[in-house]
Amino acid sequence: ILQDIVDRRAAMDEVKKTKKKKEQKRRDSLESTGSQLCVEAEQRVAKRQRSVGPTPKKEDKDIQDLLEFEKQKHTDDHTYRMDRLEYEKEEQKLRLAQMAESTKRNEQLERLLLEMGKLIQVVAEKSK
Repeated sequence: ILQDIVDRRAAMDEVKKTKKKKEQKRRDSLESTGSQLCVEAEQRVAKRQRSVGPTPKKEDKDIQDLLEFEKQKHTDDHTYRMDRLEYEKEEQKLRLAQMAESTKRNEQLERLLLEMGKLIQVVAEKSK
C-alpha cells in the first residue's frame, strides 16, 4: 500500500510537471508571438512615418496658410463692419439734422399761414 501511495504521488508530480511545462511552452510561444507582433507593428509604423514624413510639412504649411487667410478675413470683416457702423452713425446724424430742419420749416410755414390767415381776416373786415 505504501508503495502504491508513493507511486500515485510520483505520477501526480509527473502530471503537474508536464502541465507546468506545457503551460510554460504556451506562455513562451505567446510571448514570442506577442513580441514578434509588436516588432512588426513598430516596423509598419516606422515605414509609414518615413513614407509620410515630408507630407506633414506641406500640410503644416497649408494649415498655416489657411490660418493666416482666416485671420486676415476676420480682420477685414471686422474693419468693414466698423466702417459700416461709422457710416450708418453719420447717416443717422444727417437724417436727424434733416428731420430737425424739416420740423423747423413746418413750424415756420404754420406761423406764416396763421399770419396770412389773420391778414386775410383783417383785409376782409376792412373791406366790409
